[in-house]
Amino acid sequence: MSGISKSQWIKYLFLSSLGRADDCPPKTGPYQDYPYFRKSSLEEIRGFWKKTLELIDTGRAPKEIGIYIHWPFCPSQCTFCHCSMTVPNGDVGMKAYAHALKEEMDAFSDVFRNHAFGSVYIGGGTPTFMLDEELSSLLNHVRSRFRLTPGAQFYVETSPATLTESKLQTLIFHGVNRVTLGVQSLDDGIVSGVNRVGQSRKKVEYILRSLLSLPLIVDVDLMMGLPGQSTLSFLRDLYSMVKIGPQVIHVYSYDSRPQTLASRFHKRLEGIDWKDSDAVRLAADRILKSSGYRQSNWVPGEDIDNPLEERQDGSLRKFGASVLGFGLAAKSHAFGSCWYEHRPIALAKSSMGRIPPYFCFESNLEEEMRHYAVRNLSRFHHIDRSDFRRIFHKDVVEHEPLATIISQLERLKIISVDSREICWKITDILSRQVLLRKFYSPSLVSALVGYYEKERARFYEVYDKSSVNLEENIRRKISDFYFQRVYYRESSPLKTQGFQKYHALS
Repeated sequence: MSGISKSQWIKYLFLSSLGRADDCPPKTGPYQDYPYFRKSSLEEIRGFWKKTLELIDTGRAPKEIGIYIHWPFCPSQCTFCHCSMTVPNGDVGMKAYAHALKEEMDAFSDVFRNHAFGSVYIGGGTPTFMLDEELSSLLNHVRSRFRLTPGAQFYVETSPATLTESKLQTLIFHGVNRVTLGVQSLDDGIVSGVNRVGQSRKKVEYILRSLLSLPLIVDVDLMMGLPGQSTLSFLRDLYSMVKIGPQVIHVYSYDSRPQTLASRFHKRLEGIDWKDSDAVRLAADRILKSSGYRQSNWVPGEDIDNPLEERQDGSLRKFGASVLGFGLAAKSHAFGSCWYEHRPIALAKSSMGRIPPYFCFESNLEEEMRHYAVRNLSRFHHIDRSDFRRIFHKDVVEHEPLATIISQLERLKIISVDSREICWKITDILSRQVLLRKFYSPSLVSALVGYYEKERARFYEVYDKSSVNLEENIRRKISDFYFQRVYYRESSPLKTQGFQKYHALS
């Protein structure tokens, strides 16, 4: 490309090969395992949070903070699952893990004494795959150690195989106001084929009726691309789900990451052909829109007061907010200070009964600005200048080093700049993703290249021999084949005074 040297292009192309199109380091590398992070101590992490809270108190960081808790246990491992999870051998390991979660919460509760959280998200794994008394104790521990804002969203993942009447009563008692039910398919044969134990269509329909009779926001996950699934069977499931009427429907495709059972045993999930995915996606859009659902747009600066929006995810994507994570594989973001995590359960089973080691990548406000630029140009294809000023109190075209990068790309006619926004002028997805890497900080590039040195050497060798095939493979990797669509039911009965009161009380 004119104005970009071959050596620059190869370097940025290599960095693009490390993640999908929607990835922005430090969110690259194997799923929920960032091996270029350095080891960190509990006291150092507490110090990072104190710095972030000072930035929030002085108006230099978004005020939104959420809590994420990872529960890695499931009754079985689905062949398509790429989450950090395990199937336990009895209750002992789960009890020890629950104890470690509470210890970690205790270690941070004093740091956040004067700050409230706008969301709590308990994911997994399957959080409702724990003993009733452990679930009650964990939910109570969260509320006793941390203060929530009025109307805070308390969100728990669950499954048809694990959500019993007693667990549902426990969730309601502790103020949980949103659940997501992982259904994936209503076809019993397809469900059995992916090792999804304990689920049937009849059970799913019964549980959904129970959930929809309660003051809860109910999300349902449906998956496209499972073995034995045809376009017709997927759309039939979608019609059935629309008829049942949950407030939110997630539609997404199978993602063949290397840690899935299917990939590990060199099997493909022979479902809907990826070439037909565009047609299926369009059909799903038409069905849902005609049934009163609207698709989430993830617009920067858009208000997230709509109770149907998943607040923690929305605030992170729209505001770059902070998240305090607990447990193995929990991703945390202390805005302006660091990103950090514990290792996933596959690498940290020895840490089950204690607070596991931390691994971090240090940040600052400049790193956050770079991250904002990459995320918005990747996800939304533009940077809203007023939104950038709202968060950082500076104009993106006046702050170095972003100003120089933007000026160079504008001169090369790669982007356009006006008083409102900065937009792409080129349409090629590969070129966009490669050139986004110009926004990476030298410290991030150094960390990535340093860790992936052997891969980089092989990449350069292959590129010199077959640049066309290599670029085509990367183009497919960062294409929009893997997609997730979130649809809200606009005529939701939850938009009532009674439900708003319930939110305030919870």
